[in-house]
Amino acid sequence: MSVQLQIEVKPDYLAAMFSGEAPAEEAWRRFEPIAKHCKRENKNKLLLDFREAHSKVSLIDRYFLAVEAQIFAHYEVIQVAVVLRPEHIDLQGFDELVLQNRWVNLRHFTNIEHAEQWLLK
Repeated sequence: MSVQLQIEVKPDYLAAMFSGEAPAEEAWRRFEPIAKHCKRENKNKLLLDFREAHSKVSLIDRYFLAVEAQIFAHYEVIQVAVVLRPEHIDLQGFDELVLQNRWVNLRHFTNIEHAEQWLLK
């Protein structure tokens, strides 16, 4: 099975929804096309919704996801909100720390409403 990606242009941000089951690597391979789409649509805010994506994510996967997410800063995506199921939130904040060290403004959320509030403030 593979991860499916649906992109939706919202008035103030771009939303990318992932669904399906695949290794974490398949998701981060989609980051650059998503970043390019943000640039084309002149959106500097991005919501990544992984609630319907199913895969085991190890600590090393979290690290590489964070490293690969640096592409968003390269394409001038200013804010990235990531929505995950509660059991996939990293309570230690490891991946957010890796991203902050790479100048990527990313936060994790467990619901769309909080993610949108953060993106739009």
